[in-house]
Amino acid sequence: YTEFKVVSTASSGRTTARISAAGAGIALEAGPLPTGEQAVLGEPAAIDEALANVIKNALEACDRGGHIAVRTQALTPKRLAVAIQDDGRGIPSDAMSRLFVPFFSTKADGSGIGLAHVNHLMTGIGGGVDVESREGRGTTVTLWFRRAAG
Repeated sequence: YTEFKVVSTASSGRTTARISAAGAGIALEAGPLPTGEQAVLGEPAAIDEALANVIKNALEACDRGGHIAVRTQALTPKRLAVAIQDDGRGIPSDAMSRLFVPFFSTKADGSGIGLAHVNHLMTGIGGGVDVESREGRGTTVTLWFRRAAG
């Protein structure tokens, strides 16, 4: 895997989301990066694609006036997380166990490829995806990465 600085992807993802969010009347808050070097292992294109997909889902879940927060956190000395939290519709509890199943979607016009693909991308670079959601309250998708040896 390539050593890759999260700041460059997180910054890119925030810029894309800020433009999309402004047009939809949704507030986007991007928290600061943890202090110190934040290099992770992975393929930059895969990380960009995973972040873009999760932010797109958050935008689609929010109504006008909604809110999305993007935060980065050092989980352990070997793991770094980027959490995308929205205050949108949330995911029904009976759908949570099927989120990563290809072609399963909670959206009427969804393909069911998005989160399955994000999971594939993240596990392919040695990371992972966690989803927490409350129907009617919002969703937090956390992408976690292996940190590069410092």
